[in-house]
Amino acid sequence: MEEKISVAEISRLREAAEEERKTHQTIMRKIKQQKTGEADLSPDEQMKIVKRGNATEIRSMLEAFGIKGTIDEKVQIYIYDNIIGYGEIREYMLENCQLCLNLEKRIIDKGMHKYGKKHISPQAEVYLLKQSLTKSRDLNDISYILEVEQYIARDELSQAGQVELMSYLDIGYGRDSLIDKCEQCVRDYIFKYKALSLEAQRLLIKSGNHNAIMDYIQESSKGLEAEDELMERGNRKEVEAYFKRYATM
Repeated sequence: MEEKISVAEISRLREAAEEERKTHQTIMRKIKQQKTGEADLSPDEQMKIVKRGNATEIRSMLEAFGIKGTIDEKVQIYIYDNIIGYGEIREYMLENCQLCLNLEKRIIDKGMHKYGKKHISPQAEVYLLKQSLTKSRDLNDISYILEVEQYIARDELSQAGQVELMSYLDIGYGRDSLIDKCEQCVRDYIFKYKALSLEAQRLLIKSGNHNAIMDYIQESSKGLEAEDELMERGNRKEVEAYFKRYATM
């Protein structure tokens, strides 16, 4: 026998549905107003929307706020940590939104392959380079440098990232295999992108790494700009190579 629902229960369900409908419409209206600059959802309001678990609302909010970097840090981390029920939303956020530095660091710590193809912030690039080198040293495992290799193979570094990369030419201590791997990272970057900021060029020359310096003199798209530093270093082969390249530009 089919179970009958009472008139009172129908009334309660109708009231609950109407209340939810009004709440949803209010939220969607606020999100739309944000897109047009008429409103701004506070961090508390953002979190309330996320915890409601309505995928349409969350996706719309990410679209409205994410690229401008105004999604609150706690909201981003909540979405990242709550995989169940937030899978597609989480992936959208990682691929399309400007992430906070703390979340970028957490993702880097878990492995850059979990980050997808999105370019990371300059601060996160510096963190990636530092952490990869530290782990490679401490754990005697150069595979952590692969994270750096994979990243620079698909993305040009920011100026801050380029400066940090130059530290790979003078790591202070480490096994020969690590020293060689770090040097190769820098040389691969030079061959691929053929450009470094002036500060990075100065650090390149200061490192004294002849191979990498020669690579940059010969491969850079605009030539070496840190001429004073190169002349002060005074390496004959490098200076001759510099003027030979200079004459052809």
